[in-house]
Amino acid sequence: MGSAIRIAVGGGKGGSGKSTVSVNLGVALAQLGMRTVLVDADLGAANLHTMLGVAGHGPTMQDLIDRRIHSLEEASTATRVPRLFLVPGVGAVVGGANPQHAQKLKVLRHVAALDADVVIVDVGAGVSYNALDFFELGDVRLVVTTPQLTSIQNAYAFLKSALHRALPAAGLDEEDRALLARVSHPSSTTERFRVVLDRVATERPALAARIEAILSSFGASLVGNIVPSAQAGNVLHGLSRMTSDFLSLQAKVIAQIPADPAVHQSIDRRAPYLETASPRQPAARAFVSLAEHVLSVNVEAQRAARSLEGIASSLALSIAAPERADDAPSVDGYTRREERVQVDVLAQVDAGGARQDGRLLDLSPHGAFAAVLGPVPPIGAGVTIRVDKPLPLVLVGTVRRSRDGCIGVELAPASVEPCRAFLDRVAPGRPVPR
Repeated sequence: MGSAIRIAVGGGKGGSGKSTVSVNLGVALAQLGMRTVLVDADLGAANLHTMLGVAGHGPTMQDLIDRRIHSLEEASTATRVPRLFLVPGVGAVVGGANPQHAQKLKVLRHVAALDADVVIVDVGAGVSYNALDFFELGDVRLVVTTPQLTSIQNAYAFLKSALHRALPAAGLDEEDRALLARVSHPSSTTERFRVVLDRVATERPALAARIEAILSSFGASLVGNIVPSAQAGNVLHGLSRMTSDFLSLQAKVIAQIPADPAVHQSIDRRAPYLETASPRQPAARAFVSLAEHVLSVNVEAQRAARSLEGIASSLALSIAAPERADDAPSVDGYTRREERVQVDVLAQVDAGGARQDGRLLDLSPHGAFAAVLGPVPPIGAGVTIRVDKPLPLVLVGTVRRSRDGCIGVELAPASVEPCRAFLDRVAPGRPVPR
């Protein structure tokens, strides 16, 4: 990954001003001397180019997905603000909001590799997996909300979804995941996560300690936007306390952007508010203060804490995987004879008695492609791949390709029919060669 500080800006449904905060935070950081790249990751509804007054005729993220460019650097466009660059997102393109899994992983890898001092990722609104995965990319994770009740509710739902997206795949083995699924009820609106942790601690104290480490290094903060008064801003601190009480996440309020008609008017003018605002205006001071706060975060310590505790999310595994279509070797010739079906499920990979966490990324009746978290088995090694969900599956085969944290496996004849049966169940309607 690149060395840039990555800031992910997320929120609930539209209307919180998430993109406005992203743009003006980018301007503030650029004015403070940081080479800053804004990435519009609101797939299917990109609008940062409009807010920045950038003509929409250059390469975009869609061009990377469609292989018309080879790097997001080629889509990085200069703005009127010195040191501020934009990677335009996917606009009103059919299917743009729902890229294939491999396409999303490709974009995530390229975002993580951008050359900058700071990369700001404006994720899509809501709690789709796309939005949550881009949010997880951030070293610093900002959740934008207004003081309105519905916005507060949406922000809480976003944080809860982000937590439950991160936990099951965070380097836990199959027994850990089964226990977590058994004692938690993610659909419950009132159950405190502390109760879940207590249940886990009763049966497996080491797992409870690991989850505590995940919570402590989650790195989310709240940004209040369009705040009409200090009194109205008090509800933001209420959200922070509720997040601590119910989710056991420490998400402090680090900025409150006062309501200012000039901010709204700047969108219609296609010019960032902070580009022309007087530094004495309260909203301008709030944006600059937010930028200074972000730069004060010890990102290296944050990354080290996640690494030290063995926290490896599904996203980390995905980013480590090479690209399987255009700029990486094929898994092997056998996979080209049959359609590979994307499955992307958690797995255990056993090679020579050494078991490690991984993900089964795609599958054909005679071959499998998997990312592994630990040492990569060498070519020629015999492996067993075990999957618990959505259906139990055990595959046995031989490594034919081994590179960059991934393996291509030729399945043994005894695994072919179980593989076909699995694909028939998890990918209905997809042709499975016979």
